[in-house]
Amino acid sequence: MARRSKPRCPVPHGEPHHWAYLSDWRDVAGLTQEGAAAALSVSGVTVHRWETGKAPVTNTKMVRLAEMYGASDVGMLSLPPPDRDQILAIREAWRIIAALPPAQRADWLAHGRVLTAAHASRENIP
Repeated sequence: MARRSKPRCPVPHGEPHHWAYLSDWRDVAGLTQEGAAAALSVSGVTVHRWETGKAPVTNTKMVRLAEMYGASDVGMLSLPPPDRDQILAIREAWRIIAALPPAQRADWLAHGRVLTAAHASRENIP
C-alpha cells in the first residue's frame, strides 16, 4: 500500500496562504526562525513550514505568534506588517514618553490623541 503524504494547508492555486506574511512579521520583530521556534517550543523546520504554508498553525500558536511579533490581534498576521523603521521610531518615542514625569507624559499622550484625531478627520473628507 502506498504511503500517504501529510495534507498541505488548503490554498487555491495562485493565491497566497493565510500566513503569507508570517516571515515578514518575524523579521520586523527581529527574530530568526530558530528564535521563534525556541520561544514556541517547536522546531525551526516547523516555523519554516508554517511560513511557507506547508503546515497549518494551531490557534494557540497563532495567538502566541501575534504576541511575539507585536500584532494587536491574530488577524493582523494575515496582512503585511508595518515598516520596521516606523516600528523602531514608535518604540523609541514610547521609551522617551515613558521616562517623563506622569503629568508631562499625560500631556504628551493627550497631544498625540489630538493629532491622531485631526489626521483621521482629514482622511475621511470626501
